[in-house]
Amino acid sequence: MSAPEPVIVSAAVVAGHDGQAELAVDICYSNGATRQTVFPVDALAPVLDAAGVTEVGDLVGRPWSVLLAGRQLHAPNTSTPNTSSRRTSEEPQPCST
Repeated sequence: MSAPEPVIVSAAVVAGHDGQAELAVDICYSNGATRQTVFPVDALAPVLDAAGVTEVGDLVGRPWSVLLAGRQLHAPNTSTPNTSSRRTSEEPQPCST
C-alpha cells in the first residue's frame, strides 16, 4: 500500500528576501513532516490553473503535484519543487487542512 500523496497545508504570497513577491507553500507528508517551498510569483497563475482554483488560499488541501506546473515554468528539467529543510515540528504530527 502506498502512502497518501503529500498535501498543501498553507499557501500565501509573501515578500522574498530581495523584496520581490514569492509564492510560499507548506506541504505536509503522510508521516506528519511539513516542508516549505517557494516559487517566484509568476509561477502563481500556472499553479492556480493546474489546481483548478482562482485564489491562493484555495490551494490548501490540494495535492502537492499541482505545484509542478509552476516549477516547470522555471526549471523544465526538474520534476519536483525545491524544498527547504525546515521542519515545523519536532515530532511528526498529523497534518490538518
